[in-house]
Amino acid sequence: MLYRHARRGRVFGLDFIPLVSERYDLAIRREHLDYPPVAALLDTLNRAAFRRELEGLGGYDTSTAGRRLL
Repeated sequence: MLYRHARRGRVFGLDFIPLVSERYDLAIRREHLDYPPVAALLDTLNRAAFRRELEGLGGYDTSTAGRRLL
């Protein structure tokens, strides 16, 4: 949400200084990893094109997007 405001601020020539950085994890049960919608989501998170698009929005670090911790 903070970065959405940053994009709006740029329209008016304003700078944005992020105050915090947050990390989010997605927990999925092992038995659901092969469920088609879940597999599609994980595939998308691992795609370089998706990561570039997300980073292009500004303020997103996708270096660990799609990484599995089992």
